Amino acid sequence: MLYEIKYLISPDIDDLESFIPEKKGEFCFLLQMMIGEKGIEGEESFDITICSPKWLQNNLSEADLLIGRHSIIVQQFYYPQIFNFLNEQLNSCQGDSWEEMAKKMGRIGCWEFEDYRE
Repeated sequence: MLYEIKYLISPDIDDLESFIPEKKGEFCFLLQMMIGEKGIEGEESFDITICSPKWLQNNLSEADLLIGRHSIIVQQFYYPQIFNFLNEQLNSCQGDSWEEMAKKMGRIGCWEFEDYRE
């Protein structure tokens, strides 16, 4: 099966493609990568924190600790670069089933059904 990024959205940013941080090089926000089977309607969410080193430097005190799981750290926000990176990651995570691919992509973004149990 082939899977694709259907779209990227953020509850923090109205228009990702034209986003410019208020402070140059300083940002941190939630990015939701919506992935589904290629050519089929429907998708599931994989959540990733996108932030800059400058944001980390200015928002973490010396006593703070931060776990970096499901995070991407970039110097500058450039939508095409992030989209292309995520697309490359998805292409390397293709699998024989949705669950196989989702578990692999779950290393990059928090899959909405990661810990789901019936």
